[in-house]
Amino acid sequence: MAEDRYLVIANAYPNDSNIYNYGFLHRRVKKYLDAGLAIDVFRVDTNEPELRTYVFDGVTVTTGNRDIYTQYIMASDHASFLVHFPLDYIIAPLSTHKPSTPIIAWLHGYETLSWHRRWYDAVDVAGFMDRVKSLRAHGENKKVPFLRELYQAEHRDIRFVTVSNWFLKHSVEPDAGVRVSNVSVIPNVVDTELFSYIPKDPALRHKVLIIKPFTGYKYANDLVVKTILSLRQSPSFDKMQFSIYGDGPFFDETVEPLRELENVQLTKAFLRQEEIARLHAEHGIFLSPTRWDSQGVSIGEAMSSGLVPVSTAISAIPEFVTHGTSGLLAAPEDPDDLASCVEMLVDSPETFARLSEQATIHAREVCGPEATTDREIQLIKNPELGRNTDTGEVAWEAAYSDLEDELFSVLNHFSERLDAPGVADSAPPSK
Repeated sequence: MAEDRYLVIANAYPNDSNIYNYGFLHRRVKKYLDAGLAIDVFRVDTNEPELRTYVFDGVTVTTGNRDIYTQYIMASDHASFLVHFPLDYIIAPLSTHKPSTPIIAWLHGYETLSWHRRWYDAVDVAGFMDRVKSLRAHGENKKVPFLRELYQAEHRDIRFVTVSNWFLKHSVEPDAGVRVSNVSVIPNVVDTELFSYIPKDPALRHKVLIIKPFTGYKYANDLVVKTILSLRQSPSFDKMQFSIYGDGPFFDETVEPLRELENVQLTKAFLRQEEIARLHAEHGIFLSPTRWDSQGVSIGEAMSSGLVPVSTAISAIPEFVTHGTSGLLAAPEDPDDLASCVEMLVDSPETFARLSEQATIHAREVCGPEATTDREIQLIKNPELGRNTDTGEVAWEAAYSDLEDELFSVLNHFSERLDAPGVADSAPPSK
């Protein structure tokens, strides 16, 4: 076995036609390579009938469909497999053909969550409610039982990494109904060299930056629009400038109410990391509400650059942004509260300067390379570091009470839009 080579396996990876796809993974791979690790990358692409390679930003990626992937694994002599994410068709060939080779599997979000977590995908509200009713009637989806078994697989040499404590304790473990053994909490890395800190001119507090995908309900782009419209009541509104960047099928429809505002710049485009860093230097506030996040990497990048984040006190965000210390957090689904946070920063240059400096310090302590990829490299070199000795009970009831409140709030919201009384009276699933 080649003790010094490691294989990164994923179901997606950036390429020249889609530079954002799994950018969080590409940043990891670059850090691993910079640290001297010998890394190979395989992208499992169900639509790729032949084995081929391509190079993206200096990284060589091998790709092929599931059959090609299986053949590749059979010929592999890697020291360990680094898996993003532990999907059944990725894990199965590893278990069958390389049962003694260690696995480190990263848990990021969609691949771990039970069906009732996906409410934020409800762009087509009526269709989503039909899907919810069907899934509730027929029980859990298949991925959660698969993961539950994998978490408890004593016969397999496997470690897990999650990106936040909140995600582990309030999503991963409660959804599977078991404690995840051999797990490390390591956030996604923020490139602190690219997103470097330059002390902010107080005048930049008037310039608000929004960078968002416009692909689903999760990203709360509608709240961005409502926040800006709410700020029209502020005496400081005419001094503010808003720059909105993003793309996706819902961009035009979502931003339509803002098109007549002279202090709102709309740019329908995706941005490279270098372009984002340049925009960070030109703005002072990063407005990024959300409806669900296991971490919020774009917020961490903005904080590293010295922008003051204004986001939502929901899911994992408070683990990475401390309200009043390293940023400002508004109540969920409250654009007026978001507007008040922005207005506070605009009206107080002292508050803006203090939070800007603390945002940078906090982001670098929590998400800089030393706290993230450096720890991952040590885990890759020595998987024993990922053994978990915590055998305490999981607070299922407390974790699911949070979920219950969340679900009832969302179902009420959907019911109002659907004019469908009774939907919100359905009790959420219990374990």
